[in-house]
Amino acid sequence: MADHHALGWQTYGGSIFHTGDLPGTNSFMARTADGYGLAVLTNTRRKAPTDPGNVEENSLLGLGHPMWSLRDQVDAWT
Repeated sequence: MADHHALGWQTYGGSIFHTGDLPGTNSFMARTADGYGLAVLTNTRRKAPTDPGNVEENSLLGLGHPMWSLRDQVDAWT
């Protein structure tokens, strides 16, 4: 599926997510295609290896990918 933007939210494969950061903070929030909600806020931010000023890449690399990995490691959610 294509990667698109919808009113400030990104969509991909049926999931929607939003990333953001300010100096000293970083956030990631998503509603996955299979119905899970993911959210994290930190008091630091990771610099993107290809473009340190790219807010979207910073948030997605630093928070988004690990959140999806954590979700996938849980066998059953109660």
